[in-house]
Amino acid sequence: MAASRDLFSAHGRFTINKEGTRLLIDAVGPFNLEIVVKYDAAVKRAITDLNDKNWTLLSVLHGMSILTPEAEEKLESAIKYRLAHGMLASATVVGDVDGRIIVAQQVERMHQKCKSPHLVTNSIEEAKSWLDDYERNSLTE
Repeated sequence: MAASRDLFSAHGRFTINKEGTRLLIDAVGPFNLEIVVKYDAAVKRAITDLNDKNWTLLSVLHGMSILTPEAEEKLESAIKYRLAHGMLASATVVGDVDGRIIVAQQVERMHQKCKSPHLVTNSIEEAKSWLDDYERNSLTE
């Protein structure tokens, strides 16, 4: 009997909050396809009321935040959707992440493939400052 993908439970957890036109994501890995599908749906719901206006995203990762290959592919698709629906830029904080170098490489690779303005950093303050500057410069051009 063939195994069904429905048999796998979601690994990882996340919360989404809004601060003006910025989505704030707090996530604890590891992340498999099932949790990324739930995460993508939650982000889509969160940005609905922005009506494709410009917005930014700040993600703070914790724990073992490595993505499975399927989860990485799904997240790339999600990034493309977000860019088409008003996301100006995003930043990811990998301060207390296990396997930080691998996680940072995964995040950078996804955003480069999608041509998405992005910063990976160890500092929430640096991420917020970079997003503020990016948003300000984008809106004055």
